[in-house]
Formats: sequence, C-alpha cells, structure tokens
Amino acid sequence: IWKNQAVVPITAEDFDRIRQYTLDHEFDTKKIPLLRREPENEQELLAIVVSSYQSLGIENIHRVRKAFPDLLVKIEGSPEEVHLELEVYSSGFFAHGHHEHVSNGQFDGDQKPVAVLCWIDDKKDVKKYVHRVYELQSLIREDKRMKW
Repeated sequence: IWKNQAVVPITAEDFDRIRQYTLDHEFDTKKIPLLRREPENEQELLAIVVSSYQSLGIENIHRVRKAFPDLLVKIEGSPEEVHLELEVYSSGFFAHGHHEHVSNGQFDGDQKPVAVLCWIDDKKDVKKYVHRVYELQSLIREDKRMKW
C-alpha cells in the first residue's frame, strides 16, 4: 500500500530491492544505551540520556527535575546552558502545555534557550517554539550527536 492507495504491482527485482533496503536500514535496538529497547515513557528516556549523555553530545547535566523543563544541560556548541525537555513524542510538548511557558525559544522562567529531545519527532510545529528539536532514535540510528 502506498499513501493509503490500492496495492500497486511491482516486479520481483523491485521487491528484492525494497526488501534489501529495509533489512539494511533496520534499527538495531541493541544500540539504545542502557535499555537496549525503545523507551516507553519519559523516565526511560531520561535513563537513556543520563547513562550516555556525553556520547549524545551533552557536555554536562547541571540539573534534572520533574517539572518543565526536565534538564538544564550544556550541549556541544551552545554558548550557554540550555533547557532540555524530554518527550517520547514531540507532540507531548503541546499535550503537556509546555508551549505556554516558552517565548522566542526561551523558557519564561529564566530566559535560557529551550530544546526538545524526543524519541520520535511526530509534530514538526514544535520547532516554531524552541531553538532545536532532536530526535533521539535518529541520532542513535545515524550515530550522530546533538550539536547546537
């Protein structure tokens, strides 16, 4: 099925090419730090970040808290500390009302920049409210680091 349309016939060669591409790009969950599986909630996402922050491009974690924003960190390339909000899905940023506490990409509480680190970036509009949105599964899959 392609774009919710009817099945389109393909050749055996096309099928083999698609199958090989899929196998070559399969996400190995063993690459996920600490859990070795996909996170199911924000606490598990936090565990991944805390256990491997330096390999993710975070130089220091200055604060962890339960309320928004979750972390205060120094990301490689950032001139100052950055608030890092963790969300399994980026749409959680809106669902939890965090957009109401951010102006011009900065946290209303102290005017420091805000970034979102999510497992899956499913809501591209978040980028209109924060300085950066990082998708953790893509960073791990592509062996990349967060950069400011």
